[in-house]
Amino acid sequence: MIHPYPTYNDAPWNAAVADARKTLDKPIVKKATNIVTDLRRRWVNRD
Repeated sequence: MIHPYPTYNDAPWNAAVADARKTLDKPIVKKATNIVTDLRRRWVNRD
């Protein structure tokens, strides 16, 4: 039987997502992510 309401597993999941977001908001991580994203875009769009 599938219940349409949240289960007990939602709390750890939400805590993990909140921690990941907090980590990804750090300036050094944002800068590194932007560099990697830029390099990937250049690689894909090369002629």
